[in-house]
Amino acid sequence: MPAVLEYSPQSSLPRQTEARSSPIPWDGRKSRRSHRHEGASRLAQLHEDAIMAAVLQAEEEAHLLDRSIRSAMRENEARRMRDQTSSPAPPAPRFTSLAPSSLRASDRERNPPKKPKSPAEALRDHSYLFIGERTCWRCKNIIHRKPTSKNDALSSLHAACSFCGATQCRACSKPAPCMKFQCRGGLQCPLARGCCAELRAISLFEILCDFDKTYLDAAANLSGTDTWPVPQAEREDFVELVTSRADRSVSSKLNHVLLDALHGVNAYLSPESPTTEVHPAFPPMLCSSLVFEAVHGFLREESHTNWVVNGDIYSEIMKLVKLLFNRASLRDFVTEPLPAIRHSSGIQAWMWHRGHSVWEAHTRGHESLHNAVFSGGSQQAIARLDATFQRADLKSITASLRRDFQEIQVRSWADPALP
Repeated sequence: MPAVLEYSPQSSLPRQTEARSSPIPWDGRKSRRSHRHEGASRLAQLHEDAIMAAVLQAEEEAHLLDRSIRSAMRENEARRMRDQTSSPAPPAPRFTSLAPSSLRASDRERNPPKKPKSPAEALRDHSYLFIGERTCWRCKNIIHRKPTSKNDALSSLHAACSFCGATQCRACSKPAPCMKFQCRGGLQCPLARGCCAELRAISLFEILCDFDKTYLDAAANLSGTDTWPVPQAEREDFVELVTSRADRSVSSKLNHVLLDALHGVNAYLSPESPTTEVHPAFPPMLCSSLVFEAVHGFLREESHTNWVVNGDIYSEIMKLVKLLFNRASLRDFVTEPLPAIRHSSGIQAWMWHRGHSVWEAHTRGHESLHNAVFSGGSQQAIARLDATFQRADLKSITASLRRDFQEIQVRSWADPALP
C-alpha cells in the first residue's frame, strides 16, 4: 500500500502514514468459476503430458528394438561371411597305437549308423497330409479331422467348415465345386476324380484303412482269440479259409473289400502321366497295409475253382503287378521280397496313435510278387479258364488276365536280375 506524507498541527515536520485504500468489491461466484476453469485446464494439460510421455516411450522402445535387430543381423551376416571366407584349420595329428580295426570300431561307437526306418515309421512322416488340421479358405476357421468309419472311405475327400459351411479340398484347401448339404462324398463328389496328387494319396489311404479294419476284425472274429492285434498266423489261417470258400458269408465280405482296395490302388497307378505322379507316401503306405498279405494268400491258392469264382480279384492282382512293374520307382515291389507283418493294428490306428497301435514286421519275410505269380499255378489256371468260361463277359476277364500275365512275363525276361 503506498505511503503519504501527513502534516500534524503539533509538529511542523511531516510524518509518514500508510494510505488507506478504498474497499474493492468481491464477487464470489466469479472467483469459483475461475478456479474451476483453472483446475480443468490443469487436468487437461496433465492428460496431454501423459499421452506425450507414452508416445515418446513407445518411440524409444521401438528405436531400441530396431537397433537390436539391426545389430543381430549385422552379427549374423559377419559370422556368415567369416564362415565362407575363412578356411578351417587342419586337424592336429593324432598318434595312437590302436589297430585299424579298433579305430573303425571306435568310430562306429562315436558315430553309430542310423537305423533305417520301417515302412510304418516312414508313413508317419506324412501324418499332416492324412490327419492334419486345415484352415477354411473363406472364414479362416480351423477344420478338424477325425478318423473315418468303415465303408466310408471316400466320403471325406472334401472338408466342410462347421462355421460358414464352405467346402474345400481336404489336401490343398482349394475351394470345392460342391456344397456341404448337397454332396455326401463318394465317387459322386467332383473331387473324387482327383484335385491334386495329395488328395489321390488321401483317398488311397482311406481305402486301405477300410481294408485293414475289415480284414483284422474278420480275422479276430473267426479265430476267437483275445490277443490284439491278431497274430500273423491267425490272419494267414483266415485268408486260407477265405480262398477255400468254406464259409461263403465270410469269403464274400472280404472279397468285396479286397476288390475295392485293389481297384483303388490300380486306379491310383494308372494311367502313367505327369498328372498322376506317385506321391512319396504311396510306397510306405502300401507296405504298411495288410493288402499284400491277402494278395499273397490268393496267389498261393492253386485251385482252379477259386480262379473261376474270384476271376475279378485275380484280374486286379495281375493288373497291380503289371502296373508296379511298369513304374521304375515301384519295381522293387515286384522283384524284391516284401515285409511280413507280424503285428499290426491297421494303418489308421497307427497313424492316429489310437489305443494299442503297433506295427512289427520281418523285413523280407514274404516272397516277391514275381515269385508268387510264377511259382504258383497262375499260368495253368489262366489256361483252364478259357475252357471253362463260355459267356462273353467272363471271356473278357480271361483275356485281360492272359494279357497282363504275358506282359509281366515279357518284362521279367528283360530284367537280368530276375530268374
